[in-house]
Amino acid sequence: MFKVVNASLMSAVVKGPLAVQYVIGAWVEAQIGGLFVFTSLQSARDFLAVAIVIGEHEDLRVFSCTCEEEVPIALLSNIMLYSDVVAAWEGKKGHEIQFKGALAYKRVKLEEEVRYDT
Repeated sequence: MFKVVNASLMSAVVKGPLAVQYVIGAWVEAQIGGLFVFTSLQSARDFLAVAIVIGEHEDLRVFSCTCEEEVPIALLSNIMLYSDVVAAWEGKKGHEIQFKGALAYKRVKLEEEVRYDT
């Protein structure tokens, strides 16, 4: 599994009160719903390409990770307001586009940074 984070090891997409601070080698738990990870390096790279297009590219990094307790994915399409994220995890309609190759887990542990060619 692969996790995309920013240069400060914070959530790559979610901002505000639901943003998660990751620590290499430590378990981090979702405050609500799950934490997005990618099933392949290619899926993570595809996500990075989208992030660059929408302007969310503040030195994003990819890490291999270990995950525990898969949760049903809340289908999110892009950068959203806090209320949109909460609504999606609560299963409300209107949030039904998913990142290709993404799964969600309750707990994620970053292992090591993955180098890749852009």
